[in-house]
Amino acid sequence: MELMLGRTIAITIGAIIVMTTCVCSRRAGSVAVNENNDIKQKLDQVLQEMVRLTDDPAEKRLLGQAEPLGSIKDLDMAVVGFALPQKEKDRRIQVSFALDYFKEHDVKTLAQEALKDWRSAAAEAPLQR
Repeated sequence: MELMLGRTIAITIGAIIVMTTCVCSRRAGSVAVNENNDIKQKLDQVLQEMVRLTDDPAEKRLLGQAEPLGSIKDLDMAVVGFALPQKEKDRRIQVSFALDYFKEHDVKTLAQEALKDWRSAAAEAPLQR
């Protein structure tokens, strides 16, 4: 009887460990999904603030064509941002933030910086031939 009890306990302990591992794995996945959703929401808020900050109807129209950046290869850090149309050209300008910087700063600050960087890059870009 004691031997049987010992086996049952061992199996039960094993099952608890497996169940705990599965729950932790699900929570980690859930946290990653929640974080991605939070980032997407904040990016949307930054874009809305950029539209609010500009008085130029052409800029508002172009900002409406923004696309979130996918993965950028060959970087040593995680980044988030947008690909924004270049004024009167068929090119896009990438405006991005290091992920840590993005998380630490408020929407208005990020929008002001993104708008400034976008305008600066558009002004400096060589003319298309």
